[in-house]
Amino acid sequence: MTATTINQPALLNRPAPTFELNSSMGRIRLEQYRGRHTVIFFMREFNCMMCLGHIRELKRLSTIHPRSQFLVIGGGSVEQARQLAERYKLNFPVVADPQRVAYASYDLGKALGVMQRSGTAVIDDQGILRLFLGSYNPLSSFLEKEVTQTLSRI
Repeated sequence: MTATTINQPALLNRPAPTFELNSSMGRIRLEQYRGRHTVIFFMREFNCMMCLGHIRELKRLSTIHPRSQFLVIGGGSVEQARQLAERYKLNFPVVADPQRVAYASYDLGKALGVMQRSGTAVIDDQGILRLFLGSYNPLSSFLEKEVTQTLSRI
């Protein structure tokens, strides 16, 4: 973990904050994924170049871990979410969170009102948050090794 990565110990090993939002595949409620391990990646913005690199990694991981569910959340519109899902031919939902409700529930606010944090959450099949990474630096907000290790442990 880099110095700019923030692990939220207060959120760990507790029920994951829930949300209900629109996505590229319709309305999504986090509770509907109970019974499956879930990886959520919170993009800084739908057009963040570093975050788009993480999308490619998530797509690859989704084929390695087919029993896990993957979600991407972005702060834009449903149309932007659909475009991203189509562009990368994703087999998992891209969630639109224009008011950043889900971001707030995972304490991924903006610094000085402008610098959006991105992050990764891994939730076990019972809905318990087992890994959470958040960072102002998108390169530190998704660490494939930590996600893979967490999925293997739970």
